[in-house]
Amino acid sequence: MSGIQLTKNYIYLIISQVSVDLLQLITVPYVSRVLEPDGIGIYSYAFAIMTYFSMFGTMGFNYYSQIEIAKNMNNKEKKHQLFWECFIAKSLTILIAIVLYFLFIYLSNLRDKKIFYTVSIPLFGEIFNTSWYLIGTENFKYMATLPVITRLISLPFVFILVTKKSDLLLYIIIILMANFFGNTLMNVPIIKEHGFKFPRNLIIFKHIGDYPMVAHNARFDVSFLEMCYKKYNLGKFT
Repeated sequence: MSGIQLTKNYIYLIISQVSVDLLQLITVPYVSRVLEPDGIGIYSYAFAIMTYFSMFGTMGFNYYSQIEIAKNMNNKEKKHQLFWECFIAKSLTILIAIVLYFLFIYLSNLRDKKIFYTVSIPLFGEIFNTSWYLIGTENFKYMATLPVITRLISLPFVFILVTKKSDLLLYIIIILMANFFGNTLMNVPIIKEHGFKFPRNLIIFKHIGDYPMVAHNARFDVSFLEMCYKKYNLGKFT
């Protein structure tokens, strides 16, 4: 990676992180007041439970695959095959995680089950989350800007449509669908590069066995607090 490209990627990441922080600074006070601690608490708990299944579905995949893509960045044919192998392998493990998550909700005695079903949106979005490929090919522009754009578009919908405590489900849909479309739009440059032509002799299950499970996003603190305290206190914490 050249010095100029490295600087550009660094700037893109800074812009992305600053934008996310600013958006949270704008929305969090309003949402906390409207939805109240109970609403924020149940959303945080449901999201934390979903994260466990997302962790199982990804199994540290993003770290493994971006390294594999980076190793073969200059080999167009090998990179093309790796992309489809990794994409399909990850999709299979995510689909298994989705089935297990819905089965868990159905068999559990959780309250507000519609909230738990709704927060499954990121699980479906994870299938289309190809940030691992963009990182491996050092294409940070789309990865950093597209999710920010979708969040900005969702911002007025939050203030216009979410006006009372009972709008919790609507708020969750707006926020999670914004992230879903952000992940999906990241595939635009990848589709231009690879199209939908599958290479021959795909070796899919090899990659499933090669990448380790990494619990990097699980909210153990949130789920633990829910077991010990009420949603109100959990909402205050989160």
